[in-house]
Amino acid sequence: MKFLPDLVSALLALLFSAYLSIAFIAEKKFLEGGRLEQTGKTIESIARYEEATELLPDRSQYHAALGEAAMSTYEARSGNYRPLVMAEHEFQKAIDADPLYPYNYYFMAQALDKLEIEGKNGNASAEAYYRKAINIDPSHPWFLSAMMKRKLRHNDRQGARKYFNGLVLSYPPSIDIYGESFIQNDSDIKALERIIGLDVEANLYLASFLARKNMPEKAMAHASLVPESRSTEPDIAVQLSRVYRAIGKNGEAERVLKKAHKSWPRERYLAMSLASLYLSEGKQNEALAIYEKTQRDHPDYWQVRLRIARLAEKLEKDDLALKNAYFLLTGVDQLDSKSKRQMHLIIARIEEKRGDVEGAYISYKRALAITPEDKNLIKKVEQMEDQVTRIKWKRKKEGLSE
Repeated sequence: MKFLPDLVSALLALLFSAYLSIAFIAEKKFLEGGRLEQTGKTIESIARYEEATELLPDRSQYHAALGEAAMSTYEARSGNYRPLVMAEHEFQKAIDADPLYPYNYYFMAQALDKLEIEGKNGNASAEAYYRKAINIDPSHPWFLSAMMKRKLRHNDRQGARKYFNGLVLSYPPSIDIYGESFIQNDSDIKALERIIGLDVEANLYLASFLARKNMPEKAMAHASLVPESRSTEPDIAVQLSRVYRAIGKNGEAERVLKKAHKSWPRERYLAMSLASLYLSEGKQNEALAIYEKTQRDHPDYWQVRLRIARLAEKLEKDDLALKNAYFLLTGVDQLDSKSKRQMHLIIARIEEKRGDVEGAYISYKRALAITPEDKNLIKKVEQMEDQVTRIKWKRKKEGLSE
């Protein structure tokens, strides 16, 4: 009998070791699923998530990941509801494993909402799950906006307004995004003013909405509530400049952005907003200078090179345009087809201008390969091909005469 405690301890150690081994494999499957999903291989990721849930069925995050992946494969009005049914099943398992995690309720409601739209929701209520998510996190913008949209879809404008009123402080851009549904007269404006009080971001987005509705005086009244001490914060400065631009005060917009840019010279979002303003005012050289500085400050931000190449060509800074176009075509794997076409055309036009007919012909052909139906480009390639043929024939004749 004296060996019994040792035997029990050994068995417990063995069981714990086995559990750790299973947990390690399950986590590996889960992480593999995440990597596959990030690279667009959603179907393969679903298989990995399923393997993880089979190994550790009590892991909430495994079921939630499987549910989200399944739901992302659903195509509206396709007639195939299996992804949504699978998502509902997995989200319920995630909720059972962790009833205090609000996102599980939110994603369950999303699946049920889609099923309801398709007329396949059964007895489960999306609204009940949204409410549970909101009860756990009452100010989360995802939860509030989802419930608001649902109420609007069911023509319950008063119910939707309740969630809009909660949303405006947790996510101030919602004022500008959804204002059309809730801000329709002076009474609505005053009611919203009482809710947002002196909140700087909320007043800025209300100012933006009012500027779009052609109420410049009211817009300025709310924009003026931004303290000078906060006007140089990048997000505040950009939004304030948009309000000024919307009511035709470009000078004020430029003043705000330049002052903020001086305080935050490496802030990319701010720099691009200032460059955009310069372009709208015809100050192309100033915009180009901002783009070039942004590229130096953020070498990995290849998107700014697109702007540099296009603007440099327009300003006849050909070497700069070519440098950035070649970089994008040879060094950026993420470049989309439209941008590749633009860069090939920039190179082609500059080469043609410089008299490099054969180089221009090759670049025009590369652009045409991306959009082979472009009739104007087909005609241009044919013209260039004729020129190249004549050049080669001339060379051949000159060679024979020698």
